[in-house]
Amino acid sequence: HKKKLDKYYKDAEDAYRDKGATVLPGLSLDDIYIHPKIVVKISADNNYAYSSKNNLDENPVDAEQWILEWNNKVVTSSGKSRLDLANLLSGNYSNLLILLGEPGQGKSSLCKYFLYKYRTTRKVFVLKLNPTVANIIQEKQVSIEGIFSLDSVLLSKEVLDGALVFLDGFDELYITLQKFGYSTWSFFNRINNYAKEHSIQVVVTSRKSCISIGDLMNTGYSVVELADLSKLDQKKWINQVTQKLPQRFNFSDESLDKIYTSSSDLVNLIKIPILFQMVVIYNFTENIRNRSELYYRLFNKIVIDRNHESTLDLNLESPDDVHHAYEELAYRIFQNNDVNTILVYWHIDF
Repeated sequence: HKKKLDKYYKDAEDAYRDKGATVLPGLSLDDIYIHPKIVVKISADNNYAYSSKNNLDENPVDAEQWILEWNNKVVTSSGKSRLDLANLLSGNYSNLLILLGEPGQGKSSLCKYFLYKYRTTRKVFVLKLNPTVANIIQEKQVSIEGIFSLDSVLLSKEVLDGALVFLDGFDELYITLQKFGYSTWSFFNRINNYAKEHSIQVVVTSRKSCISIGDLMNTGYSVVELADLSKLDQKKWINQVTQKLPQRFNFSDESLDKIYTSSSDLVNLIKIPILFQMVVIYNFTENIRNRSELYYRLFNKIVIDRNHESTLDLNLESPDDVHHAYEELAYRIFQNNDVNTILVYWHIDF
């Protein structure tokens, strides 16, 4: 176990610092990371975050800080956790936190960041909830024990004890759960029970479409949602990367201001971190009518830039499923810095 764990953390460190791991030559995942903010769900319809004065505040808060406080159950001088004062966990700490976000909003990036940053100071694991991963599906059943494994080796109670575990991509497992007759609620209950038995805390990431927020909150689970990027966040990131690679960018604060003053649909699209990064890197400032058109242009730009002939024949009248497939493909190519990326486990009926 020790050798496997040492290799796991070393691989995580190398991957995060790899200067060839992103679409920006010379910049690592660490260099281009966008620190996300979250809003906390206090009902299915409303969001709140807490402020430093322990009062409810509608402004998003730093995701890293909030998750650490949830993990540490931080106690203030008054003897109560700020999370209790915000009435977010109904007075009883659950071992399970649900982190929601749209595709490209930074769920997986946040998991990788935690693994990289805290790999030497606390036990952190990032495990994929993909049904193709070994041990997760056993005899046509979802194995909770199998989820908590590295390279097909189950993590022992001793190894897991006190760990913060990110289970990334519940939406990838969602269809399989339905196929086997599991409800989302029963799955999370099993994860929470396993977490309590093994003295761990678990953060599950998912797209919102797979989650009934109200049902989960009624059972006492905490639900948080990644917030949209603000203009201030966007400007900070532009300055962050242009300082590292000043010769690489034609995009500036003025370019961003131009988008905001043009009434372009890009204003809403660039609130998603990965779309914002794509727009900055490929200098798209013209009016884009919708998300599909942006992905269409980005897909062709990525492929052509890498000396591949684009064969994409897509128009705005194509079926929605076709658009979604190419959106996913462009997203994965950009995310993995790999033009040979293929779609896996994609459920589309043509």
